[in-house]
Amino acid sequence: MESSIKLVDGQYEIGLLWNSDNVRLPDSYPMAFRRLVSFEKSLKKKPHLLEWQNNHMRTLLEKGYARIASEQELSIKWPRVWYTPTFIVENPNKLPIKPRCVCDVAAKVDGVSLNTFLLKGPDNLVPLHAGLFKFRESKIAVNADVKEMFHQIKIKKEDQQCQRILWRDDDISRKLLVYIMQVMMFGPRCSPTCAQFVKNHHANLFKEECPEAVDGLTKRTNVDDYFDSHNTVEEAISVTRDAIRIYKSMHFDLVSIQSNSFELLSQMPETQVKTKLVSIDPNECEGYIAKVLGIFWQPSSDCFLYRLAEDDDLKEMVLSSNAITKRRILREIMRVFDPLGLISIYIIRGRIILQEVWREGFDWDEPISSELQTKWLTFINELKKIERLRIPRRYISLNPDDCKVSLITFVDASEKAFAAVAYFRFECNEMVEVSQVMAKAKVAPVKQLTIPRLELQAAVLGVRLVSTIKQSHTIKIDEELFLSDSTTVLSWIHSTTFKFPTFVASRVGEILHSSSPRQWYHVRSNDNVADDGTKWFDECMGDQLTRWFVGPDFLKKEFSEWPIKPYTQQEQESAEIVSVHIRPELPSFDVYNSLSARFKAKWSSSVRVIAFLLRFKDVIKKIPFEKQVFITPTEYTRAENWLFRKIQCEAFPEDLLSLQKNGRVFSRSSILSLSPFLDEEGTIRMRSRAQKAN
Repeated sequence: MESSIKLVDGQYEIGLLWNSDNVRLPDSYPMAFRRLVSFEKSLKKKPHLLEWQNNHMRTLLEKGYARIASEQELSIKWPRVWYTPTFIVENPNKLPIKPRCVCDVAAKVDGVSLNTFLLKGPDNLVPLHAGLFKFRESKIAVNADVKEMFHQIKIKKEDQQCQRILWRDDDISRKLLVYIMQVMMFGPRCSPTCAQFVKNHHANLFKEECPEAVDGLTKRTNVDDYFDSHNTVEEAISVTRDAIRIYKSMHFDLVSIQSNSFELLSQMPETQVKTKLVSIDPNECEGYIAKVLGIFWQPSSDCFLYRLAEDDDLKEMVLSSNAITKRRILREIMRVFDPLGLISIYIIRGRIILQEVWREGFDWDEPISSELQTKWLTFINELKKIERLRIPRRYISLNPDDCKVSLITFVDASEKAFAAVAYFRFECNEMVEVSQVMAKAKVAPVKQLTIPRLELQAAVLGVRLVSTIKQSHTIKIDEELFLSDSTTVLSWIHSTTFKFPTFVASRVGEILHSSSPRQWYHVRSNDNVADDGTKWFDECMGDQLTRWFVGPDFLKKEFSEWPIKPYTQQEQESAEIVSVHIRPELPSFDVYNSLSARFKAKWSSSVRVIAFLLRFKDVIKKIPFEKQVFITPTEYTRAENWLFRKIQCEAFPEDLLSLQKNGRVFSRSSILSLSPFLDEEGTIRMRSRAQKAN
């Protein structure tokens, strides 16, 4: 990128990021022509879209974004040529609905597309959560868009030949025209990285002149979305003006400026302020709701909101039970955008239902059982209440720099899910404020784990959450605490022996790499906020005053009054003794893994060891058995079946669960053709023609 970027007539020019210097592209003209014919047929059914597309193509020419290739240019044998088909998309979630022309650079010819030959480039984009964190830090929030950002960056001439588009007006008898895009298209995998590189490259030229604005452009801009927050109106106005000037100098326009400060908006050019906010009248704009990085934000109340888009699929699911399928459930869950996990306490319920649907073995478009339908409809009806939520954008009403800041993270798990939720605690002049920062909730794995191991997964999730928060905030964090109600997990974290199974050892290692044992405290289950995110509870949705959003009451008290306690060595020893007493589940699955490593491919040796262990188990439980020095055939068969079951648990966990619950495997099972069934001991076996023989 550094070798190809240059300034031409006040605009930047850059080349595409090819994965090789000797790229040979197949002939894409036939594919593009077929797609054009298909596109024209679909447009004939929608005259308004046909008119829009014709106007769009003319606009590309008028603005200089594209040119029509001459006969002479088309006759030249260019080293690389690619024709890109186009189509129109409409987003029903955006009102009014606006069509958008999309260049389908993923269209394939002979198994390859244009993107196959392009590099994505270095990941220099600002993560969504990092941008939202900065947007929440200070008093005055500012958000804006860069107008047609990609189209303001030129592509070098030799690469423009890979941006050819076929088009003709509604008169199909007219000769085909070849449009060549002279600017960056939206679609090539390298476009976001190249656009971000150009912006950062130019912004850094102003680093000494206006460092605050440059910092905002390089660290708080996600492609064409600009977002920032400041402590004072004066600072916000100054930095925003500098940002507009820097963008203007590279031929970019910063438009659709939005803010919770009407004083700031009044100081901005009207052409660059969001149309609905131009009046600069707080009373007229009270109900206005903006979108910042996909999240709804109401500037007048300075709160985040959530909206559920009503569509035909959702209405059909409510009216008809046959319309509730796994595909539609997944679609509705994924439509709720929550990058910070603030409402993960609610979304996890839908994900738990989806996992139950998956476990039952239903196909994607197969109606689910009546029991699950009832659960899903209850969830959907309750989920609509999230539209009542009003979550404050700003963490604290004061300046965080004047406060002692603590980051407290709660972790917990149940048999269905595990979760972590983090809060900032600001202490300033005997005044304490608590604000939810980020949360994460995940369903438990399909392969069943013990509760202590799920609690350990929650602890790992908690340290990862804290790491993300620390890296993406400019707020100085003075203290970090982790609260868990699992004494087993705390004993693992505080252990000095480290004699753990691989599963436990690797996760404890990650926890200790990112935190200290002294930061981990025990909290009672009733006081653990993360517990709310691991199960279906009866608390009403849509109440932003619950402890999940505002934190538990004890966080606002003195630390000495908190219902937590550090984990002591005495408790650790006690926990280790207890763990010894509850382990005589002989043999365990870990035994099978160790035998596999010990005897490798020697099946008979593994079976004999298991047989002796099962005999020892019978002795402990005082079960009568045939007293022999050597392993009897009955004992050998019993041990073999035990190993079969353990291997099947690992290889076919979903099939095993489906057989146990429904008596059949799901329709896409890899062993469906074998007609599997469970015998009396729970071993998966296959039916054969020998069973039907006389």
